[in-house]
Amino acid sequence: MRLAEGIELFLARKRDAKVTFKQPEAMLLHFSRQVGDVRLSEVTTQNIVNYLDPNLKEPYIWHVKYQLLRRLFEYWVFRGVMQPLLMPHKGCASVPRSYPTCTTMRRSAACSKAPRRARQISRVR
Repeated sequence: MRLAEGIELFLARKRDAKVTFKQPEAMLLHFSRQVGDVRLSEVTTQNIVNYLDPNLKEPYIWHVKYQLLRRLFEYWVFRGVMQPLLMPHKGCASVPRSYPTCTTMRRSAACSKAPRRARQISRVR
């Protein structure tokens, strides 16, 4: 089965189940265009990485696309159309959500200078 056909059947099942799937549909079709006209069994981990890489600075979008592709491939693996595919490691999109401020840096410096017992108590709070 071709990738585009697999995506269309997957989306048709979602529509039949009355699932609103507009944004994910666009994401899957974009993935299909990017990878090209290949068989489902020929999709590689590198294809997935290439699709997800532009979203490294947006962890939420990376995660949404990752989960969407994972569900698509699980759907076809469970139906025997393709072999299990090694998905890229989720940790590759780790981008800090916040940066330390002067206040938090002072607090952590003070905490590291405090006696061990005081550090344990402050963590409980």
